Amino acid sequence: MAAHHPEIRPDRVIVIDSYLDLVARRRAATGVTAHEIDDETGGSEAELRARSASAAGLATLVRQGTKLAVIWSISPGEKREFNGATCNRDANAATLARLAQALQRPVRGWVTGGRHGYDLWNHGQAIVAGRYPGRQVIFRPDGRIPPGSVCR
Repeated sequence: MAAHHPEIRPDRVIVIDSYLDLVARRRAATGVTAHEIDDETGGSEAELRARSASAAGLATLVRQGTKLAVIWSISPGEKREFNGATCNRDANAATLARLAQALQRPVRGWVTGGRHGYDLWNHGQAIVAGRYPGRQVIFRPDGRIPPGSVCR
């Protein structure tokens, strides 16, 4: 929401075990999750794109001073259980790479090996305090996806 409404001017945006690109999420979703997404959006790719966090919207927030923390798991279980929806290239990494290009400076993200939801459950208070679990990955303005930032 903040990427679409930078006038909110949040101090910080935290994304945990989620996805910035909803089209990629729907593409990977199966079963109940796929049905829930389609019920909410009418199954429209245009609607999914409209609700995705764009690099341009995130760049506006960051330029205004919003701190951005994106944390996701690249565990084998994440890939298996969610068909890679939250750890594939398009879920977060590609958007962060485009953000680094838009800002012309490095952007940080954090990857863990935990099960889905556990980063929030086990580290929620630390995350709110600005201490992020996992390994920091740095997206540089060259647009490349850093090694180890996506599930295999």
